[in-house]
Amino acid sequence: MLVALAIAGCSGQQATSPSPSHPSLISDSPSQSSSPSPSGSPVATVPDPKFTCTKLPVPRDPLVLMRGTSGLYVLDVADPLHPVQTCLLLNTSGGRFISATKIAFWYSTFVGLADLETGNLNWSRAWVDPPIGVAFSPDGSSWAYRQADASGVSTHLVAGGNDQLLVTRRAIGGNLGPVTGPVDELAFSASGQYLLTYTLFASAGEQPNFVVFAMDGSTMFKSATAKMGTWDRAGNRLYFLAATTVGGVVGTVKSVDPGAQPVVRSPKLSSYFWPNLSPDGRTLVFNTYNAQRFPHPWRLDTSSRAKAQLSTATSTQSVFIGPDVVWSNEGIPCACGAAGTSATDGRVIAHNLRTGINSVVLEIASITPSKSPTEDIVDVWFG
Repeated sequence: MLVALAIAGCSGQQATSPSPSHPSLISDSPSQSSSPSPSGSPVATVPDPKFTCTKLPVPRDPLVLMRGTSGLYVLDVADPLHPVQTCLLLNTSGGRFISATKIAFWYSTFVGLADLETGNLNWSRAWVDPPIGVAFSPDGSSWAYRQADASGVSTHLVAGGNDQLLVTRRAIGGNLGPVTGPVDELAFSASGQYLLTYTLFASAGEQPNFVVFAMDGSTMFKSATAKMGTWDRAGNRLYFLAATTVGGVVGTVKSVDPGAQPVVRSPKLSSYFWPNLSPDGRTLVFNTYNAQRFPHPWRLDTSSRAKAQLSTATSTQSVFIGPDVVWSNEGIPCACGAAGTSATDGRVIAHNLRTGINSVVLEIASITPSKSPTEDIVDVWFG
């Protein structure tokens, strides 16, 4: 349930809901406001977010927003082999860059805005009950969220001051085996005009598991076999795997634009997962299994349909952090049973697409204890 659509500039105290009858969109204008919590909806006390920066953003430097054990942190990756942590946003669950100096974030029942230049931190109550996931539009003016209860998971879109229920899905249990993700997506197009919603499976009688909605709640595209969507860096083009079977990872990569039929962008692939698009939108990197079922990074030219192995390293979850550099999680062989044949070990490999050189990013170990650091990357600002 949505309470309000505001980031009211509360700092140093826990913010509560402004009047729902006068919603506003994300603002970084400082102000102090609070009002009682909605009747009958007590809110558990949660720590306030805290924001610290050790240096100002360097103009045109690429930045990585990464999720940690206690919140979000910002890395300057101008030198991809030696990332530098510049800011720490404690007690937050997720967020995204909406400019080179501003981050929209959420935690518990609140949404907020952090300014890397001024150090201002503003937040406001947005929900009665905490969501399980939130995605912001590129400018932060709209967001989507998911909430769960005993019956299943509902997906909502907040745009233009309105909270729309888009789809509700029943909970599905079971052993999924090796994770060839992403298995769940909620992401806006680069223009902010469309929202991708994706889950691995859908129950009988429900909407397909892959649906793209317009801001008015209408459907732009849907499919029961599409999966692993990736928005273009500009406009409203969406790349996805057109799988040969529901839940499978074999198929061809296609793209779809509003009002048009899907276009084939690759030859048939024996497996495809964890896709990520280059800053110029010309190259998709993804994982595929070799004959021994070890994952390796590959690249796909979205225009020519040419594909090539990016590295012989066993690694997963490749992410562009610059025009020519991709980070991925190193994998080591293991007897992992249903989880597969390899496991990440916490090391990040930097793949230079221009030189072909692969290097280990040693500083990652001092920044995060995660065994899968690139899985924790929630956004990249390319400068």
